Amino acid sequence: MRPYRARLSESVRQDIVDVLQYTFEQFGPTQHDAYRNLIEDALDAIEEEPRQTPSKQRHGLNEDTWIRPIRQPGKHARHILVYRIAANGLIEVGRLLHDASDIERHLPEDYLR
Repeated sequence: MRPYRARLSESVRQDIVDVLQYTFEQFGPTQHDAYRNLIEDALDAIEEEPRQTPSKQRHGLNEDTWIRPIRQPGKHARHILVYRIAANGLIEVGRLLHDASDIERHLPEDYLR
């Protein structure tokens, strides 16, 4: 059993659907499946240890808010998961955003300082 449990917000669920749909339409089923696996791997890693690198905190976000890039071997990450570490081992995953996004603009106020 993992020490943490991720709970996905409705916003992040829709973000994942949108990103995977775009990936499928632009790059095909093989890349869609590969990117889905990368997202799942990142969520699994957060449940194992939410504070482990490459996760990090970011200026302008609450101290319990973290970001984790979606890693692609040999490539720069293009998306990040934004989440909070809550009580009792719960991880509240709020958004999946493109790395060029204005992150603060897309988050609920309780994720911000």
